[in-house]
Amino acid sequence: TLGLVETEFAHQTITGSTSGVNVTVTLPSDEDSDLHFGGAVGYKFSDNFAIEAGYRDLGEFSRDGTFSATLPRGPTVDGVITESFAVTGFFAGLVGTLPLTRDFSLYVKGGFLEYELERSGTVTAGGITSDIGEDSDDSEPYYAAGAKWEINDAMEVGLEFLVFEIEDEWEDGGHWGVTVIYNL
Repeated sequence: TLGLVETEFAHQTITGSTSGVNVTVTLPSDEDSDLHFGGAVGYKFSDNFAIEAGYRDLGEFSRDGTFSATLPRGPTVDGVITESFAVTGFFAGLVGTLPLTRDFSLYVKGGFLEYELERSGTVTAGGITSDIGEDSDDSEPYYAAGAKWEINDAMEVGLEFLVFEIEDEWEDGGHWGVTVIYNL
């Protein structure tokens, strides 16, 4: 599968206090897009039911935000945060197909993605820049719908719309992708 990912980040305001320093971080809603790709193997039990498992690279995304820190008995320091995300993972799921003609079918699929989220970025305030980063692993459901056309007994091509939700702040806008299926 090769396609375009449109991703939306939800607005976040984070407030907290540590060692007398009050901090407010604001990360506005944002959209970003990138190419995604993946591959899968599967087994077709019938014309209507199959299973699949594979790997997917969901692309790299970034967003910018601001923060304000009030120091004890001191001034307020304002700064800028830049975040970057990269997501890859393995998935497994079920595929249901509805043949409309001998060569054309609609399908839906769903399953789980076991993913790794690599988060990195910088925080800049008062002329000082610090690196930030975090990696996390999790599992989330995915679902898709699409249409495919059988070119011959061995090859099919299709178009699908695939949706994941990666962590709370990342609202996946969905992935349009072109699929090429080779049947043994």
